[in-house]
Amino acid sequence: MVDRVSASITIGGTVSLSLWKSLAAAIAAEALSTDWDGEPFNDSDLTEGQPLRLYAHEVANGCFKELEPICEAHGVPFVRSSYGFTGQWGPEKVIFTGTGDPVIYPCSEDGTAYVDRAKIEALGTLAAVNAYLDEADFAVPPIVITDGIEEGASNVPSVALAQAVHVPPPLEIARMLVLSTIHMSPATAANWMAHCPWACFDKDDYGARLR
Repeated sequence: MVDRVSASITIGGTVSLSLWKSLAAAIAAEALSTDWDGEPFNDSDLTEGQPLRLYAHEVANGCFKELEPICEAHGVPFVRSSYGFTGQWGPEKVIFTGTGDPVIYPCSEDGTAYVDRAKIEALGTLAAVNAYLDEADFAVPPIVITDGIEEGASNVPSVALAQAVHVPPPLEIARMLVLSTIHMSPATAANWMAHCPWACFDKDDYGARLR
């Protein structure tokens, strides 16, 4: 069974309209929201001049497998923080500045990076320790969506552009009870269906679906 924990991610930087469509699709696929226990993200949640902060519970292995690879492939900076899983791993912060590889920093439950004795010895000097902690405080830049990738492309307010390429949330799939005269007598079915307290739909040539 996959271990699941609560996690958050902040993304930013300048992205093209086509790249935003891919990012928005990944955000929808992972059912992220702009607050813990909030509604799924939608275009109106973008705030001009700020990075996009997203949250989710029950995240497999504490990482966003749809969103993070897209960010890494296209140089979109992000900071992801996840809670630890008892006996498996501790809380961590992952920082991707837009270039190079993501760097993992052990941190406290509130997302503050720290160094242990082994790390201090590996870094060697107080200046190196301070530089390491400064890097762990990387600030994700505001998200800016452009209307193209060619030189001279104009910057348009993020919300307006995002709404132009709205990605709908995942389809809701629910189970439905199916009954027929195999389950009850024809007389009972005829009398009961007329007074069914739930939504009731005929099922082709026989039976009924209840929801």
